[in-house]
Amino acid sequence: MPQTASSAPTATSRLDSFMPAQADGGEQAGFLISLGDIRAMLWRQRKVLALIVGLSVLIGLVATLLMTPIYQADATVKIDNESMKILDGPDLDPVVTIADTSRYLTTQKRIVESRNLAESVADSLKLGRDDSFSLQMGAKAVDETLPEKQRSSARRAQAIELLQGNVDMSVQTDSRVALVSFTSRDPLLAAKIANSYVENYIDQNVRQGYVTNAYARRILTQQVDEARVKLQQMEQSAIEYARKNRLIDTGDAASGADDGKGGGGKDSGGARSITTASLVALNSSYSEARAARIIAEQKWRAAQNGAASEIPEARQNPALLNLTAERGRVAARLAELRQRYLPEQPEVREASAMLSSLDAQIANAGRVLKSSLRQEYEVALNAERQLEQAKEGLSDDTLAEQQRRVQLNLIARDAETQRGQLNDLLIRLNQVNSAADIASNNISALDRALVPSKAVSPNFQKNLLLALAAGLALAMMVGFIRESLDDTLRSPDDVERKLHLPLLGTTPYVSDITSNDLDDRQGELSEAYYSVRATIDYASAGDVKKIFLVTSSQPAEGKSTTSVALARDFARIGRRVLLIDADLRNPSLHRLLGLSKEQGFVDVLMKHKPFAEVVVKHEIEKLHILPLGPIPPNPVQILSSNMIQEFLADVQNDYDVIVLDSAPIMGLADAPMLSRVADHVVLIVEANRAHFGQAKSAVRRLHDAGADILGVVMTKFSFRDAGYSYDYHYSYYSYRNKQAKQVSSS
Repeated sequence: MPQTASSAPTATSRLDSFMPAQADGGEQAGFLISLGDIRAMLWRQRKVLALIVGLSVLIGLVATLLMTPIYQADATVKIDNESMKILDGPDLDPVVTIADTSRYLTTQKRIVESRNLAESVADSLKLGRDDSFSLQMGAKAVDETLPEKQRSSARRAQAIELLQGNVDMSVQTDSRVALVSFTSRDPLLAAKIANSYVENYIDQNVRQGYVTNAYARRILTQQVDEARVKLQQMEQSAIEYARKNRLIDTGDAASGADDGKGGGGKDSGGARSITTASLVALNSSYSEARAARIIAEQKWRAAQNGAASEIPEARQNPALLNLTAERGRVAARLAELRQRYLPEQPEVREASAMLSSLDAQIANAGRVLKSSLRQEYEVALNAERQLEQAKEGLSDDTLAEQQRRVQLNLIARDAETQRGQLNDLLIRLNQVNSAADIASNNISALDRALVPSKAVSPNFQKNLLLALAAGLALAMMVGFIRESLDDTLRSPDDVERKLHLPLLGTTPYVSDITSNDLDDRQGELSEAYYSVRATIDYASAGDVKKIFLVTSSQPAEGKSTTSVALARDFARIGRRVLLIDADLRNPSLHRLLGLSKEQGFVDVLMKHKPFAEVVVKHEIEKLHILPLGPIPPNPVQILSSNMIQEFLADVQNDYDVIVLDSAPIMGLADAPMLSRVADHVVLIVEANRAHFGQAKSAVRRLHDAGADILGVVMTKFSFRDAGYSYDYHYSYYSYRNKQAKQVSSS
């Protein structure tokens, strides 16, 4: 887990407002990896990564050279989706649809790689006869101590296992050509077994067709026999039921179908039995009698209340017509006689008597005609009633018979269904019998396997690529693990995020820093320190009297170089600066500036020599340097006393800035004790060297001593190691250097 530095309430600098806000005072949560982080990780771990990748490739190379050559023989077969159609019928030759092609080819692949086919190949080539096949395949021979029978079985089982483990069939859904491959140490053996696999595969497919046809014939024959027995039983049941219930039909008693005359359909109970036929005939007679009764009734009703002469039948009666015509003639003669004679004349009386006789005859004929119409109506009415009574009786008998016929129709319907099934089974059996002796095969051999001339394994290029890939993967994993376990501070973001201190600036990585690098005012290092000095000046409230303590968590992080650079830059802008070597254990300013170490700061503190005699004036105006001088035997006593406070109080009014180059913090009490007399502490952290744990402990010790930590200066910062674009921050300075060199050379 990320560690965080503890913080104590201290005076804040003007840079605190620019610090990232932390809600809980701890390190920001989250784990983000950018391309820059990966690039930086690769650069930092490049040696380990290169070593791992190199070893992986070397191991892959050695393993490839030690591998036994393996040869692969390939034979091709053509697999059609369906077998050749000899006879029509979906039950004979099942069709494989395009949608099922992939599944069908996968099934064929499993068949080729199955144990069943491996057993066929082993038996056909007699591979279990001795141990030669196992030895050629690189396997161990069977234990010779076993009995012969067990040894033979073990050899056969071993051969089958070796065949299964080295055979392969590759298929493609967009092609009907499959590749049967076998790998072996012996190229001749590989070709021989590949061809045997193809032959046994085709033979097995043909035999499977014969077995399938024989099985189909046996099943169909059994089903036909069973269907015949069931049909016979159903027909016998129908006849027995009809006999028992006296259901005599003019149609088929077994099927229950009529002849189509009665309007009754199959299985409807409308078969033409005797009762049904009688009811049909009686219905017809009843309909005719009812129609005759209606006509007779209409004639009688019309004649009952009207004159006889108005009856339609009267106009068609010859006798009545003759009487009517005769009366007309007599009436005409009587009228003529009355015009000539008196009523008492015999001729008139005779004619009148004849007319009366004719009227009586006509009236009598009308009454006879009406009486005949009435009798005709009554006869028709009686006939209708009798037929209706007979029809009602036959209807009851027919309904009772139809009720009994329902069960007969059920038996007849089952018999008809069974008859259809028997017919279908007979058709299928005839088709299977016709195709039984015809061998149809949808698998055929295309190319036989040839003896391979080149080994397929080991593949030198492939193995090296795999070794390289494995090495890269392992190297990346190791790199990430090393990075996750490494708490080194590498970038300014790490300083601000983990230590929660303002960043005063960074200095670029320079392999060997010399005084010339600091003197070159247009160099990258000088420009970086100038920026650091400006930030420190702003953060420490500008042009006031102030004492800076420069320290680090561990030795050789660049604190002395930073002290010298800050002192020079402050002096160059007109400040009076005193640079003191306050490292009482391992002073370094005299080496860095080429000064004498015979006298210095210790002499002034011990009152051995006056300050004016010991201080060294630098070539830069207003810069004075006070080296340590001889290393004291009791640094702790000096720091614990008030000598340093008294000295600083004496000289502080003469200088604007006093820079104390202190000893490292860890393991020593010098820096925390000196921080009490300094106004501000500048902590130096070397990029890619200072660890967060050490830096956190150093910050805690300074806070415990009550120091005001102004901020952190990260030295020897490499943008490449931190994952940033290469030295983008100093491109402007580099440009100025190049421009200056061009001017000087011209």
